[in-house]
Amino acid sequence: MNLAHSRPIELIRLQFHDALQDSGYPICMELIFEIRDGEEGGFYARALGHAIFTQAETWEELRKNALEAVSLHFEESAVRPSIVQLHYVKDELIPVEAA
Repeated sequence: MNLAHSRPIELIRLQFHDALQDSGYPICMELIFEIRDGEEGGFYARALGHAIFTQAETWEELRKNALEAVSLHFEESAVRPSIVQLHYVKDELIPVEAA
């Protein structure tokens, strides 16, 4: 990825964000959780860009816990996420045999 091209895009995003704020329209905020398998089973989750962490034994319980954690984290905030994305990440190491 060429970083020289990503900076102008980020600047456009920030300008668009500022224009939305000034327009009086609500800003849609998406919060992304990175989900990984727990060491002893279940799942653990961490929000990207925020100090929000949770865990659970099942996927349904994790969804509930993530929404509750977001609600508690943003209860005093004027801006809250309008959508939460759970992004499941699985790391797998595959050895490559010598040819």
